[in-house]
Amino acid sequence: MLSFILRRLGTMALTMLCLTLIIFFLINLNPNLKKLAISQTEMHTSAEQLEDWLVNHGYR
Repeated sequence: MLSFILRRLGTMALTMLCLTLIIFFLINLNPNLKKLAISQTEMHTSAEQLEDWLVNHGYR
């Protein structure tokens, strides 16, 4: 019974780790970061200013 519980807990921990990594990489895709930068700055900023914002806030 104890081995069953430990195996289930191990499986849950591995599943949580995999899902966390997948979600992290999907959120940090370039189109999502551009949308974030646009929403946090003025709508008519240049590409250089958007890239500077991403660098200054630690996304690059």
